Amino acid sequence: KAVEKAHEKKMKVIGFLGGTGGKLKSMVDMPVVIPSSNTQRIQEGHITVAHIICELVEEELFGEK
Repeated sequence: KAVEKAHEKKMKVIGFLGGTGGKLKSMVDMPVVIPSSNTQRIQEGHITVAHIICELVEEELFGEK
């Protein structure tokens, strides 16, 4: 229901998902799918992607280091 509510409010939704992405993959605007069934590997992948996103946002807001 959270994705539906976010879309009602015209929000973009990024989904951090594992395996094949499940039902949410087609519901979110940007699925970040780590294709594994191993929870630890999925979490590590999501952490890496989150760090990359933070770095890109920092560069956009504050310029190159």
